[in-house]
Amino acid sequence: MAALRRCEYEALPADGEVEVGDIFAGIQAKPLSGVTWLGWRAEPLFFGLQKLIASCTLNESVSKDGDDLCERVLEALEALDSVQSARLLSTEAYQGDPFDVCSRLFSTSRADVGSKGLRCLGAAGAEHFRRCGFAVLEDFLPATVAAGVAGLVEASLAALPDFQDDGMAWRRPEPRNARGDVATWLRPGCRPATDEVFAEHVLPAFRLLEQDLQALLGLRGVSEQQLAWYPGDGSGYAPHTDAHPDDDVESDQRKVTAIFYCNEGWLPEHGGALRLWLPQREGGGAQDVEPRGGMLLLFLSGCVRHEVRPCHRGRVAVTCWFW
Repeated sequence: MAALRRCEYEALPADGEVEVGDIFAGIQAKPLSGVTWLGWRAEPLFFGLQKLIASCTLNESVSKDGDDLCERVLEALEALDSVQSARLLSTEAYQGDPFDVCSRLFSTSRADVGSKGLRCLGAAGAEHFRRCGFAVLEDFLPATVAAGVAGLVEASLAALPDFQDDGMAWRRPEPRNARGDVATWLRPGCRPATDEVFAEHVLPAFRLLEQDLQALLGLRGVSEQQLAWYPGDGSGYAPHTDAHPDDDVESDQRKVTAIFYCNEGWLPEHGGALRLWLPQREGGGAQDVEPRGGMLLLFLSGCVRHEVRPCHRGRVAVTCWFW
């Protein structure tokens, strides 16, 4: 098998009239043997301008020296009239597109999504999930349920930095230099899973969601849930994925992450957004999702890189992983 490298390039527009998408279209049109373009995104430059970040794979077997191929791509970018300057940002061995790997779990085509009778996702949400690797459900559960979860957390953690002996096994997950939350698993027969708000509302809603997911993609029918709280002291969770890319239905890797947010009256100045990175085919840029009460965020565990931005108010979420 030919050795592939993934390279990422930066290109600055020649002037303010240039659209970065047009730069990418221009380089795609160049006949560069051994080069396969993966996608692009726009990033801020200055004074409202944007720069292009484009990624490609290089088939090193077409060149005796892989750096020559890398250099040819750079020269081709700089030769475009729409480009002021360009540079190579990074290069690494290419193991395959994680989104493509995880997407092989989907067993339902776009044409069939509407016939599945999905009770939580709906056809539009399911198609966005299938195409982009994530979906947002604005009204997954009523605001009263989200408030009930938040109130339970507030009461249980009222004695911090000490944990109360109230049957909820809070812990401080590692590594602490990457995350600032406290969390507890939802175990059958134990608090908080036995509390009414979970037993009567949250956990049944996750079971309905699991039925939708099993209609769309291969899952074993296993799940686990966690309740987490960030203290609002500016801490968050560093960028990561929840699993390795995996298309094996029978493996023990998490396949889908679902996060139910329980934060009434959340405002942008509270921070705490979940920042996720889109697949290269969707531009590869970042998108922030505010943790508003009642909302659910769904994404593919093995390929959607994400982080919790610094929180400036107490932030409550219930996460369910499916595989």
